[in-house]
Amino acid sequence: AHYYFQMTAMKPRSGPRKSSIASDTSESNVVKQTFTPKISMVSPPIIFQQRFKRAQSCPFDFSDGFIETQHSRAVEFKCSNPNVCTEEFLNKPQEIFACSSTLEEKQTFFGLNVTKFQDRLGYTDFLHSVTDHEYLSRNGSLLQMSDFMDDLTMNVELALLFYAPQFGITSVMRVIADLSTSRSVVVTVETAHYKTVEGESLRIFIALQITTVVFAIFLLVDTIVSVVQSQKRHRRKGIRPGQLERASAFIDFVIVPLVILYLALRL
Repeated sequence: AHYYFQMTAMKPRSGPRKSSIASDTSESNVVKQTFTPKISMVSPPIIFQQRFKRAQSCPFDFSDGFIETQHSRAVEFKCSNPNVCTEEFLNKPQEIFACSSTLEEKQTFFGLNVTKFQDRLGYTDFLHSVTDHEYLSRNGSLLQMSDFMDDLTMNVELALLFYAPQFGITSVMRVIADLSTSRSVVVTVETAHYKTVEGESLRIFIALQITTVVFAIFLLVDTIVSVVQSQKRHRRKGIRPGQLERASAFIDFVIVPLVILYLALRL
């Protein structure tokens, strides 16, 4: 009885229900999805990695012998007939498994050249290239993305950029994983928010900054005048200024220029 109920579904199918011409001319209505989140990602997330360079020897002689043994076993298992291994695989045990040095890797890795990211040298890529694909072809080589991080990875950082249109706030999130120590991976998350200032708010902000700079200059001039007058007074009396008076004048001379410089850089 079950067979007869399923006869219609099991009939031979000669092809698609619609011809290619009908499929090309048919229309599909796009349903508008209301934008509900208060924050949106501005650009694709970035992944940045710094790597250690492979060391030619380990800190312990036993470790060097262990690597040699593992390399011999790998060659015997992987490179026996009919398999053929490269000369690099056969003659360089460190290419399979190696201890890390204290130096940073500066050569091409995963088809990526060394780039500068926030004053650090490393390898920068789009996060989706690593997470959304099992394999990736670059420069004629097929790369397995699960090998992007290994025992030579020093640290990995994710950078994400968001913007909240309702509040005019740009947010930069950084997720940093430190793998350079023998302890567990240390992960830190940093978020910085930047408020958009424009129109009347921007004019008021600039006016306040300029006013602060002007008063800081007046304070600097007053400090210079006070020091000159103090020097003249001490010369008439034939005495030297005390340590506390000198320290106070020095602090005024240092603080005021620093305040002016800080405000000038923020304008």
